[in-house]
Amino acid sequence: GDPENAPDPLMVPLLDSMHAFSAQAVLTDAVEDLARILQRSTPATLCAFFVTQPDGLELTLAHAVGSDAACLRGMHFPKGEKLTGWVAATHRTVCNSDPSLDFIDLSPAPTGLQSCLSVPLLAGESLVGVLSLYAPGRSAFNDQHPRTVERSARPLAHMIRGVLDFERVQEVTAQSALAALPVVAAVVGPEVCHVPTAVVSFTVVAANGS
Repeated sequence: GDPENAPDPLMVPLLDSMHAFSAQAVLTDAVEDLARILQRSTPATLCAFFVTQPDGLELTLAHAVGSDAACLRGMHFPKGEKLTGWVAATHRTVCNSDPSLDFIDLSPAPTGLQSCLSVPLLAGESLVGVLSLYAPGRSAFNDQHPRTVERSARPLAHMIRGVLDFERVQEVTAQSALAALPVVAAVVGPEVCHVPTAVVSFTVVAANGS
């Protein structure tokens, strides 16, 4: 980026603290709750939530809950690849497909999983991610399970969309607020530089979701 527009090094801790009020924490709690519900109402032992990147061309693991969740850490792949990527590309649910299609190239890979139920996360017509559930046993999911997961996916998709939109606004607002801080902060030090009230107000309101 332009070094002239970079935030003052003294203000970087402030920027970090503003980002700590992230809506991601709210989303993580919701995802954890939903995963527990789905694990009670379906045979799934592993739930994975993937989100689309801003360019819409790649999926990245946002959160995984259940057995072997650590095996999925850092997982990402182009839309259209793997089982979950196909669901993202077609916006179509798949049920009882082979989970190994998602686990190619993972080392170590989850074991003992033989069925996958994967549902697109759509906010209106916009794809924001994919929810994939994995279960032991072949044809583990019945005809009702896709409908149950699809009903759960709708509010989750809109929550993800809201989080992504909020974080874009938060990023722009935080950078603008820091750029507006008095130059004197670099001279007198951060201990006597008061953050403008507007910055504090935005951060608190954003954190409260108001």
